[in-house]
Amino acid sequence: MKKLIFLFASLSLFSYTSFSQIVINEYQCSNFTTQNDNFGNPEDWVELYNTTGAAINLNGWYMSDKSSNPTKWQFTGGSIPANGRIVVWCSKNNLSAAPPFHTNFSLTQTKPEEIVLSNPSASIVDQVTLNPTQPDNSRGRTTDGAATWSLFTTPTFNAANAGASADYCAKPVFNLAPGNYAGAQSVTLSCSTPSTNIYYTTDGREPTTSSTLYSGPINVTVTTLIKAKAFSTVGAPASFTETNTYFINLNTTLNVVSLGSYDCEQMVTTGSQFGPDPYTTYEYFTPSGSFIYEVDGNTNPHGNDSWAYDQRGVDFVCDDRYGNNYAMLYPIFDPTITDRAEFDRVILKAAASDNYPGNPSNSCHIRDAFTQTLSQRADLETDERTNHSCIVYLNGKYWGVYEIRERMSHAGYTDYYYNQGADDIDLLRFWGGGVVQYGSDTGWSNLYSFIMANNLNVPANYSYVDSKLNIKNVIDYTILNTYAVNSDWIDWNTMWWRGRNPNGDKKKWRYVLWDEDNTWDLGQNFTGWPTTSWQADPCDLQTSYANAGYWEASMDILNKLMAVPSFKQQYINRYADLMNTCLSCPQTIALLDSMLGVIAPEMPNQIAKWGGSMAAYNQNVADMHNFVSNRCAYIDSALIGCYNLTGPYDITVDVFPPGSGDVQISTLTPGVYPWTGTYFGGINIKLQAKAKPTWYFDHWTLVSNTPNPSTISDTLLLGLTSTDQIVAYFVQDSTPGPVVPPTPVVNHPGVPAPGVFVPTSFTPNGDGKNDFVFVMDYFNNLHTFNWSIYDRAGEKVFETSDKSRGWDGTFNGLPLNTQVLVYQIKGSMPDGQPILMSGDITLLR
Repeated sequence: MKKLIFLFASLSLFSYTSFSQIVINEYQCSNFTTQNDNFGNPEDWVELYNTTGAAINLNGWYMSDKSSNPTKWQFTGGSIPANGRIVVWCSKNNLSAAPPFHTNFSLTQTKPEEIVLSNPSASIVDQVTLNPTQPDNSRGRTTDGAATWSLFTTPTFNAANAGASADYCAKPVFNLAPGNYAGAQSVTLSCSTPSTNIYYTTDGREPTTSSTLYSGPINVTVTTLIKAKAFSTVGAPASFTETNTYFINLNTTLNVVSLGSYDCEQMVTTGSQFGPDPYTTYEYFTPSGSFIYEVDGNTNPHGNDSWAYDQRGVDFVCDDRYGNNYAMLYPIFDPTITDRAEFDRVILKAAASDNYPGNPSNSCHIRDAFTQTLSQRADLETDERTNHSCIVYLNGKYWGVYEIRERMSHAGYTDYYYNQGADDIDLLRFWGGGVVQYGSDTGWSNLYSFIMANNLNVPANYSYVDSKLNIKNVIDYTILNTYAVNSDWIDWNTMWWRGRNPNGDKKKWRYVLWDEDNTWDLGQNFTGWPTTSWQADPCDLQTSYANAGYWEASMDILNKLMAVPSFKQQYINRYADLMNTCLSCPQTIALLDSMLGVIAPEMPNQIAKWGGSMAAYNQNVADMHNFVSNRCAYIDSALIGCYNLTGPYDITVDVFPPGSGDVQISTLTPGVYPWTGTYFGGINIKLQAKAKPTWYFDHWTLVSNTPNPSTISDTLLLGLTSTDQIVAYFVQDSTPGPVVPPTPVVNHPGVPAPGVFVPTSFTPNGDGKNDFVFVMDYFNNLHTFNWSIYDRAGEKVFETSDKSRGWDGTFNGLPLNTQVLVYQIKGSMPDGQPILMSGDITLLR
């Protein structure tokens, strides 16, 4: 059973006071409407009280939210009058010289944090551990400066403490834990506080004394969300609300989100929002229905065009002010993509414009998630919305297939990954009009003006642009969007940012992936492609946005950069690199099949809820599959036509002796040789030989093409005119070196290998599609390799040391039934670093 347990007491459990002239008198961490600060925001606040008959100078005093760092914020001026008080806003605005004071930290009551007051000698004179309150309540000394602490249901902001209340009733206790049950259940409720009545709801409303009075066991025969609250009959404030969802005969292969909010249901049902963002509870479960966590917060509409569909998306924002939890403390997403395990907000996206059944009619419920994941698996130089498929229940009602999304347009994302917080970033977005979401657009406007006004073939000009703009990001971002034929881009769904914290990362301007659902010929063309078919040329848009201004600058910037031969070479070769590896037909289609396989078992339920048919959906999936297959096969010839190239030419690269070195080909280092890829003539391709320790480069051999500058240079620029076989030769270094003591042997536990990916599902049904599951090694990082698959009983059903060998879902010659299996990969990278990976594979029949 899930419970928040609060120890309510009034003395030493929550406060400590040495003899002090100034004391912490009252605090509020649940401010919604009590009082706004001088910036118009309902921030946390702390009231300090002067217990003496003389004014006290605050200069040099400290406040903090952590006793381990008591000098976190310091007053640099101001005073408290005799027997008077002063309010300090905990807003992170950092104003310390004169009232109104603002600290450089905020308060989180559900961690819980502390309030610490220290004198100019940095000695702690008062501190209190935060005790959660309900919205617009506060806690303070029972009277000004008293030794006891109390709850205030009506805060006494900057006034004498009066009207102290008894503490809240205890939360109701459910006899059953939330989760999945086979058959009807009897749910009983109890409360440890005497003289209370429990009221409950099943429609997502917050319980009041007008709700159903609990008088006996609740018979749960279908999936039901119950909210319960205890009310005192002798005047104590009502308890916090307890929310439990009970699934009856849940049958799914996806994680489950249960939202509880009557107002949220009205919002997503009518497509209209009435009043503030609805207060909503959020519970998260495994596919089997095991409870993982819960948090309270607010929902708001997510999506623009897609908000016209029946199945609508929402943003969920956790809110510590409700007193339950401040964040989702769980690793929601694939750990090979992100190690993040704390989220203060997520998107619940119903595939947006690709929603099935939606409009256009060829939707597949996958395009955006697929394209974002394709970028992540390719390790492109951009930011993406990490996603995880789930189903949503709203007030106990099935609401269909959604994707949980990481919200990258919020400062929490940039702060976590790059140490660039809300005050450290300029983040701009364009959706039919420009918006400055954080910071300023001045730096971007100035950079655009410089690019448009100057010749970037002048080295100093190009170097300046390179110092401000992430060139690799521009390349990767453009390649992905032109490869996928993004037709809702540039003048819509475009976002870019930079960090300004010198100690953080990503200080150059960079584009991010916003909505990628109008891709792969969904059918809507808001960007103005001449065609959105698989025969769209990747250069089609370069003449469509001339002098578009700094808000729609993508093509202007690309065209100016393309006038620089070295950039053009870099761009085209990077396109070839990706088409040889992560964006190749086999790898792109394998990822698509894998992601479609994840949601496939749930699509009949989605269709039963929202309409359509499995026949129509399967046809849409087949059409998208064909588009992707045709697109990846066509792109090479399209690039030739766009940029006056020749070829394409296959080159095979090898090293001799084996293991003596590597060859970097453009941006790729294969690691395993011989390696074959396809590149273009009409530009130069760079090859660089890199010797392993105790070896040095000697020479190249080529069959057909002319080496530039020579076969003894470790770096070649090849202008291909035909296919070739290229070998880098290395020689053992025989020069005596200093005696080096032997390195102690350390057994490393192993790490995941970059670019190694195992699809999460496959369908070995003999239709020729997704019949085998393989280990995908995008960058040839697996030097040695052993792959084992086990059933849930722990029996090994498959093992191989051959990367080219996939598993067909059989064991001892017999096909296994639908089930979730566990795999383990052991091995090493080319540099000897050990690899250890594991995960789940869903076999679907």
